[in-house]
Amino acid sequence: ELFYVLNNTLSYVVMRNWSPLPDDYFFKSHGDIDIMVDSFRDAVWITKAEKIFQEPHRVHMNIKINNKNIPFDIRNVGDDYYDEKWQNNILLNRVFDETRSIFIPSKEDYFYMLLYHGLIQKWKIKNEYIDELVKIIPEFQNTRFDYDEMNKVLGSYLNYKKYKVTKA
Repeated sequence: ELFYVLNNTLSYVVMRNWSPLPDDYFFKSHGDIDIMVDSFRDAVWITKAEKIFQEPHRVHMNIKINNKNIPFDIRNVGDDYYDEKWQNNILLNRVFDETRSIFIPSKEDYFYMLLYHGLIQKWKIKNEYIDELVKIIPEFQNTRFDYDEMNKVLGSYLNYKKYKVTKA
């Protein structure tokens, strides 16, 4: 029901780890659902999200679903989680996943978002994300994941698209 409402009120994407949705909320070691929206204020109002931490820069929220508090990270255009131009393009290019009835990033955006998330935001790509990257680009299947090479791949993409590296 939550995603039905979001589908009809906001421009959003579930950024990663959507495979258990909508029947289950969590994917392996991830304890929250990461979404990006066009309006943080509207997303909080529509979902009745409540802050987990009170610092103004924190985006960890609880959304009550079936009387359970489900943690969400609600990112929004302009918060510097990704370059703002890229955030707008992610929402513009989003794809409706008919199986789950949710919006997810396009294949291209998803690949580079995962790469960026691992290399820039986390400084290390989890093995499960490497597995996801290989699913998207099968040519990586029989190669050792090389951080220097992947940094070059990401850098070339960011330069080509004229996206900046940002700090949320």
